[in-house]
Amino acid sequence: MIYLDKCKCLNIPEIFKVIPLILGGIVLFVVLIASKPPSEVCNNAIDDDGDGLIDYQDDDCICEFIELRSLIPNPSFEDRSCCPDQHYRLDCAGPWIQAYGTTPDYIHNCGWLGPDEIPPPTPFPDGDGIIGFLNGRVPDNLPVEYNWKEYAGVCLLGTMEAGKSYRIEYSLGFSSILRSPPLELTLYGTEDCDNFPFGVGTLLPGCPTNFPNWVRLEGKLMEADETGRGWVNDFFEFTPDINVNAIAIGPPCELFEGNIGEYYFLDNLIMEETFLFQFQINASGDACDESLTLSVESFATLEYQWFKDSIALVGETSPELLVAYGTGNYQVRMIQEDGCRMSPPYFFEEPEISMTRVNATICEGDTYEDGDFSTSEIGNYRYTIPASSGCDSIINLRLSYCKFYLPNVFSPNGDGVNDIFKVDGEAAQSDHSILIFDRWGNQVFEGKEWDGYSNGEISPDGVYVYFVKLHTSTGDQILHQGSITLLR
Repeated sequence: MIYLDKCKCLNIPEIFKVIPLILGGIVLFVVLIASKPPSEVCNNAIDDDGDGLIDYQDDDCICEFIELRSLIPNPSFEDRSCCPDQHYRLDCAGPWIQAYGTTPDYIHNCGWLGPDEIPPPTPFPDGDGIIGFLNGRVPDNLPVEYNWKEYAGVCLLGTMEAGKSYRIEYSLGFSSILRSPPLELTLYGTEDCDNFPFGVGTLLPGCPTNFPNWVRLEGKLMEADETGRGWVNDFFEFTPDINVNAIAIGPPCELFEGNIGEYYFLDNLIMEETFLFQFQINASGDACDESLTLSVESFATLEYQWFKDSIALVGETSPELLVAYGTGNYQVRMIQEDGCRMSPPYFFEEPEISMTRVNATICEGDTYEDGDFSTSEIGNYRYTIPASSGCDSIINLRLSYCKFYLPNVFSPNGDGVNDIFKVDGEAAQSDHSILIFDRWGNQVFEGKEWDGYSNGEISPDGVYVYFVKLHTSTGDQILHQGSITLLR
């Protein structure tokens, strides 16, 4: 007998009956654990759970998707209810409104393209629509209106909360050094959309802060490059002291001091909380020369992993990615202590790069020309032909001398020696023709072999100029020039 405790015992046969049950339970447990499908690992480019979906294609992988939506409606002035046919017409680009008595111009490729004397830089940064605005005005034969300022206004899609940091990104256009000198682009805000329009009843109200309930949020001094013309992309950040539900954007409050009205263009206004911009992918470099790089803002507290079409690019774990994986949607996952966030996708389409191999021939002393490329030396060359759109064409050229011989003297006297002027060598088998001119420029022969006669008459001794038009076996046409002396 085996005593298990003071009141209960089992004999040996009963123990042997229990042991198989225990062992069977253990085996069943192990089998169940082993047969359970593995969970999806979300950054290894492998279908771990065997459901045909890899990484973030699989719903098992969860990460907060960050989408940057501008608080400013119609941020690129693309939505329109009409096509502008003249100055003003900001009403066509609703919900943008005339902030007060003077109003910016709505410019769109469908119609009016801005003042004739102040053409906008093209192409536009984003789409077909932009606005133009004045800072000061100089009417013909009238005093300068130093307080003339034009602002575009709009009610926001959501409230900018007091005490939070916000960023506005924009494209500011400059027409010329004279008409678009440096400008402090300025943003103003108000708590209530009912504060539009400001300055009612005032002829030249100036800037919004001249009136109640408007505040200056921030501004930034902007200038064009050395040409004075073009678009400049930039941003500034600010923290409002009040809740803001409507904005006006345009020139600063300082009075205009020039003698020629200043004019600027505006497009692509993106405004949101500052922290959201760290998740936006920016592109730099050129896909045509394989230097295109995607990047997000770098923070030491974040872990990065890049994905293409929701599948991890294993090893790509820095804030920058050199695009070498072809066409697709690229995203970057960022992990920090408060969780996981996934950037909006950046779609990249691999451009077609035209690469052509060319075998060509020239005669010694001649020049090969193709676009801006030219050479008179044989050898191997690589050059590009600029394209009006897309990538330039890359030409790999193998240039060699044409293999044919022409004498510089011949004697058509009927002795059977050097009686005919003709092309010898490989080129003799090709399609070609010879043109002969006398010293006065008269054409005396055209054909493949000249026997020293012109129109059935013997040509006199002397020096003649010839041109050979030769079509080679590679499809090239060669025009070779020289002189031949006729001696009988």
